Amino acid sequence: MARWSLPRVGLLSLLMLVSPAISALRAQSIFEKPMAVVTIGELKKVQPDIVYLMRSVGSPQIGGFVNLMVDQYSQGLDTERPAGVLVAMQGETPSVVAYLPLADFDKFMESLQNFGEPDDLGDGKYAMDVGATPVFALKTEKWLYVGMDEGVLEGLPEDPTTIVPKSEDSYNVSARFIVKNIPEELKTMFMDQVSNSLEQAMELQAENQTEEQQEQAEAAAEQTLAQLEKSFTEMDEVVIGWNIDSSSKKTYMDFGVQALEGTDMAADLLKQQEMTTEFAGFMIENAAATLRFGSLIAEKDAAQAVTSLETAKAQALAQVDDNDEIPEGKGKEVAKAVIEKMFSLLTKTVKEGVFDGGAAVVLDGDKFRSVMGGRIADGEQLASDLKSIFEEVKGNPEVPNINFDASTYKDVTFHTVSVPVPDQGKAQQIFGTELPIVIGTGKKSFFVAVGSGGDELLKSVIDTNASKGKVKVSPFEFVIQVGQFLRYAQSIESNPILEVAVKAITDFPDKDHVMLQSRSIPRGMVYRFTVEEGVLRAAGSMNQGNAPQ
Repeated sequence: MARWSLPRVGLLSLLMLVSPAISALRAQSIFEKPMAVVTIGELKKVQPDIVYLMRSVGSPQIGGFVNLMVDQYSQGLDTERPAGVLVAMQGETPSVVAYLPLADFDKFMESLQNFGEPDDLGDGKYAMDVGATPVFALKTEKWLYVGMDEGVLEGLPEDPTTIVPKSEDSYNVSARFIVKNIPEELKTMFMDQVSNSLEQAMELQAENQTEEQQEQAEAAAEQTLAQLEKSFTEMDEVVIGWNIDSSSKKTYMDFGVQALEGTDMAADLLKQQEMTTEFAGFMIENAAATLRFGSLIAEKDAAQAVTSLETAKAQALAQVDDNDEIPEGKGKEVAKAVIEKMFSLLTKTVKEGVFDGGAAVVLDGDKFRSVMGGRIADGEQLASDLKSIFEEVKGNPEVPNINFDASTYKDVTFHTVSVPVPDQGKAQQIFGTELPIVIGTGKKSFFVAVGSGGDELLKSVIDTNASKGKVKVSPFEFVIQVGQFLRYAQSIESNPILEVAVKAITDFPDKDHVMLQSRSIPRGMVYRFTVEEGVLRAAGSMNQGNAPQ
């Protein structure tokens, strides 16, 4: 017996050591690695924010209804903590569990008494029929998990917010897609769908393409698929978030991407933080609209972009052949020459690895001016191409006369042209009978200014570019001052609805912007679309003005 006792003791000890690990393995929830998390922010903040937004857009009754519903069904919940939904794969199908922050469980269940009495299943579990659908719940100390299957409630932690690290941004509602947790079979299924869609599109285009053009399209499609598949492999998270900021009088939506540590995508996104612009002059103070864009193009991405440009060029050339409005012979030859020269210059610019430029619209009373431009591989080549093209069409009565090399301003050569404005609609009221255009070409830059006084506007942009030099910026920013556009539209042709909108937005002179801006985050990038209160008020007033009386 003694000889058998030692092995038995050893075996028992081994079982005692490994049994907790086995139990933990069995109890591990599928939601330990969710592929998506939807979060609703603290009701203490969300509820008044929604009321504020509804009031701003002229629908306070909806805000009142939201208040009523939230007050009725949030009894017993902690309004200072978020609620949410976790999504994970259970076998081959997605499974969902919601979590609610508890303050008083009994009080919360009382608010749901219209749905019936819950069955106490023991161990903190409950069941209830909502209509014909059974719903199961698990109560922890401060949280209530809710699912459609009792099995999904196994192995859940005391606090669901520990499953996924907290987002650095606070939103009223957000959805986080944890790409690294999405099963490979789902990714493969998605890639197959994209591949099939591309194949169908190419089959439709193939009827009007040469064999060479088809090969170029196939190469571009293969690169697109390869890049998408690589993105799936290197992506950590995708975040979509919406927030109402009543204190700052605005609402915004974010779209963000974050890469996995040590990947090429993370390195590329980090590189964008080094972006500088040589065209800061486009960010004109008090302009009706401004645009700034920039990107540092990695060598591998430049190769793909060049392939895409080749495909686009082939399609453009094919369209010239198919366009009956372009005269045969010299007409089509000139059109194709323009396309060849344009794409040649674009390809050179892409290969240099930097996109940088911007645009602006300035409204002064009833005066409309705009300017745009940016970096280009060879501005002098652009000027030469324009001259050679014009020589081919010179004498055509439909082509306005271009005054090349009209003047020079700080190493930028101005070429001027005046285009007749057709007497259609309000075109002449906006632009006049003749629309002056200035084309500027520098060594590594190009500009286009439109409208009366466009040359002076262009000079001011060039001055600011020179004085500020290289400025560190985010990759993208687009800002519209809506109030200016509404007042300008009113000066062209007023109507009662427009007058109401102008009056509404005038009360918010510093809060009348719509913006799309980018910003860097660790290993990622976020694009934010913002609408300020003045625009919300104007939209609400116009909606009320259109409502039936």
